[in-house]
Amino acid sequence: MGGHGSDVGSNLAALVRRAAERDPDHPALIAGAATLRWGELDAAVDRAAAALRGLGLAPGDRVALQLGNTLDFPVLYFGTLRAGLVAVPANTGYTRPELSYLLADAGASALVTSSVATIESAGELRAAVGTLRHVLVAAPSGPDGTQPLSALLSAAPARLDGEPGRGGEDLAVLMYTSGTSGRPRGAMLSHRALLANLAQLAAIRPAVVTGADVLLLALPLFHVYGLNPGLGMVAWAGATGVLVERFDPAETLALLARHRVT
Repeated sequence: MGGHGSDVGSNLAALVRRAAERDPDHPALIAGAATLRWGELDAAVDRAAAALRGLGLAPGDRVALQLGNTLDFPVLYFGTLRAGLVAVPANTGYTRPELSYLLADAGASALVTSSVATIESAGELRAAVGTLRHVLVAAPSGPDGTQPLSALLSAAPARLDGEPGRGGEDLAVLMYTSGTSGRPRGAMLSHRALLANLAQLAAIRPAVVTGADVLLLALPLFHVYGLNPGLGMVAWAGATGVLVERFDPAETLALLARHRVT
């Protein structure tokens, strides 16, 4: 990968480290009143990676992420990849049977969710999906058999002990199709494939996204377009992403003006 991408490691999460080293104080992500700078995001990704590996997950294990466009998603997504695990984005609107199918098909070892319906049925999900050992809830508390995400992260070491050494052709993301023509199918996306997609976008002239840009991330991050050309390009360029959890025309116009979205 020539030019701008030559200093990127073979693991997609290295993009966050590179942006943090380049300008740690530059805003990385804005969600409501909260702003995470690149240095802060990199540290949060380190902690998430350590927390996930601390659960006993081994490199290559699948972590399903059923999260909206909040700060939790990028932190857990890049943390999953930095830990050498495989991210499985899941639609936040999935019913229990739909989610059950995805978890079983992917062989998910862990699920991170903010869905109230999923949290309430966590016990049934674990009973239905033999591989599912951990349900982490992005909520203050959950039913028996679940763990609050915030408590897990705050108790985790600041850094992952030893690099898992995964990247390149190793599987990074299992991205499921919408299932309009039968059961959803998991597309196997390697670190190299996702980085190549970003390198192609970065090669467009004039540049589509630079570090000075502010991007509105309105597409769901569990959708491949929101995930890689959206969040991935923010990380590649060291730009700023404004997370939109629910699209509302008036509120979005206000966000565009408030954050000077380019």
